[in-house]
Amino acid sequence: MDDIMIRCSSIYKIMGNSSRGKGLTDKQLQALEKLEKKHKDNIILTKKQYETLESYRIRKNWRPEYDLTDGAKSYVASQVKRIFYGFKSQNVQTPKTLKGQLNEDANIELYNDVRFTDFEKNAIRLANKGISGEWDAADKTTTLDIKSAWTWDTFCALESELKEHCEKSGYFMQGRGYMFLNNTEVFEVAHCMSTTPTHLIDMFEEDISRHIVSEDIPLEKRITIVSIERDFDKEKEILYKVNEAKRYAKWYFKQLIDKTY
Repeated sequence: MDDIMIRCSSIYKIMGNSSRGKGLTDKQLQALEKLEKKHKDNIILTKKQYETLESYRIRKNWRPEYDLTDGAKSYVASQVKRIFYGFKSQNVQTPKTLKGQLNEDANIELYNDVRFTDFEKNAIRLANKGISGEWDAADKTTTLDIKSAWTWDTFCALESELKEHCEKSGYFMQGRGYMFLNNTEVFEVAHCMSTTPTHLIDMFEEDISRHIVSEDIPLEKRITIVSIERDFDKEKEILYKVNEAKRYAKWYFKQLIDKTY
């Protein structure tokens, strides 16, 4: 089996602490820090303290065979099973995703009008070191992801609201994947409030009043923007987890190959 590719939108699914480093309690970790400091400061340790230091170091650095959470393993397993059994990747369309696709060009234009930029829709997908991604727009320094609010009351009107939403939804982790792929310094998420296409409102029998955005609302009030900067340490952690996911995928695939009764 070829190495699986982790889409940027799914990076958050393989992150998180597994049982690595959990061989020590919080109290023992504090004790280890104190012993490490004494050792670094050339303070002579007793035989028992030195034995404790070595033991705690080993237990802290212990890692499972595959450094992935149970949730990450489940996600990787689902990808391997899809490949093994020949199922096509499902691209489930929801009202929210449909609106996002239909309003994307208008929302990029909204961003440009507010920021005095000239971003254009990206149509290129890149892949590198097991990560695959296709961002909405980018220039030489910034990668832009456009999000469309389904209704006016689901619009993140404040930066603090959008930042919390991005952290919970894995958007920032997605952005780190984008910055790695296209070598940009900044990732921005722009949450836009725009009128929902009429046929979508009719299709899902929604209250139309929640979907119509008045032209009287200033452009800068219809968009909220948050950003993060590239962090090579976090990028290194992502690549490590992607490698663990690839290793686990190969193991899981082999189990399916060898399975017999």
